Amino acid sequence: MSQREHDSLQALPRATASPGFTDDVMRRVRRERPAAIRRLPFTMRLAAAAVAFAFLLGGIQFVHAELAQRQRIATLRSEQQQIEAELAVVRQMAHAGEPVVVLEDGKGTRVVMDLDTDLDTNTEQPSHRNYD
Repeated sequence: MSQREHDSLQALPRATASPGFTDDVMRRVRRERPAAIRRLPFTMRLAAAAVAFAFLLGGIQFVHAELAQRQRIATLRSEQQQIEAELAVVRQMAHAGEPVVVLEDGKGTRVVMDLDTDLDTNTEQPSHRNYD
């Protein structure tokens, strides 16, 4: 744009809007607004709120079930550790046990002999432990 054209445009009088112009335009825009933009009916808004509430409840229930599952797993792990500790004690006792021979007849008579005791020389006192 040349300087001359610029000066000519500056010399033109400015247009001013009438006082009610803005209100009239806004009224027409609201009236001619597409149906998708208009406010949804109350039943649609209520249905959308119900769906959102259902999703919220489902999420809370999922989180609760997940926490309960984690708690059960933690309980099982602690029980497993306790059982493993008890098993270690039993294994230690089994390795530290005295060697014995069990003699039994068909009538229910049972004799448990301690192999550490030498019956001929009787150097050690026989064990009087009850193995039943």
